[in-house]
Amino acid sequence: MIFEELKSGRSVEKKEISLYKTDTNAKKYIYLIAGIFGHKIEGMFILDKLFSWLRNNHQMQDIPLIVMPTINIDGYTNQTSENSNGIKLIEHFSAENLEKAPEISFFLDTLKKYPPKTVIHFGSKNPPRIQFTEGGKHIASFISKFNFYELIHIEPEFMANKLSLSLPKILEQRFSAPLVEIQYPRLSNELSLLEIWHHNEKSLKDLFSTDFLSNYLKS
Repeated sequence: MIFEELKSGRSVEKKEISLYKTDTNAKKYIYLIAGIFGHKIEGMFILDKLFSWLRNNHQMQDIPLIVMPTINIDGYTNQTSENSNGIKLIEHFSAENLEKAPEISFFLDTLKKYPPKTVIHFGSKNPPRIQFTEGGKHIASFISKFNFYELIHIEPEFMANKLSLSLPKILEQRFSAPLVEIQYPRLSNELSLLEIWHHNEKSLKDLFSTDFLSNYLKS
């Protein structure tokens, strides 16, 4: 696929938040994001490996993708879950937090400019799982067939009970787009990053190299 690097955002500490888009225009895009929690490196590593493969595979047809490899770049540098102002990005999408979280402001501006069909978040958690909101089961089930992670539906009632304006809420309310969270296992003495990647490589490559996503975008 051919990607172009778009204008980057800036973190609290003025670090660059990279942003990429495939060389195709569409009404809606599939987002690949990681690094919302800066200290969880597993999802960032998997997305980096996938993104490298996508960029170097020129035989595949371009599909409308937006890639944000590391949203919370300050958190990654400092190995914290929050940004440099102590904001946990995934839970604070309300307007009063935007000044303290330029990362969220940049992400929201991108969503408005390139409306999402689905957002796939590469994260990590023990035990591993795939969480999804309404409309995300199709993609979640496809991936689960390969890695056998438990599927968990994030119920609307759960989101309604959350006090803050979270990422799942903002996607549902403003963009009618589902969130699919692939929660990979955490790095340990018994499990390396490369082993996590090798266990998930086929599911991710098949997701993009078959007609699955092309057909999904038409639905």
